[in-house]
Amino acid sequence: MLTALFAYDNFDMEFKSHTPTIEKHRDSLKHATSAIIFPLINTSAQDLMCSDELWNTNPINPYIQDHQK
Repeated sequence: MLTALFAYDNFDMEFKSHTPTIEKHRDSLKHATSAIIFPLINTSAQDLMCSDELWNTNPINPYIQDHQK
């Protein structure tokens, strides 16, 4: 069984033209998504059980109550 980690990133790109034309008067902002796949070699489901604990103790987690930080 092959296990892999998928990471996605949404980003915006602005393609401005130095000489605008009537044909190219539309919005120059383009939205895209990049992705990368990391194969997790010699990794079991048990090895990944720590992810809940990492998220529950992460300072950027907006769902942590103030008294839990």
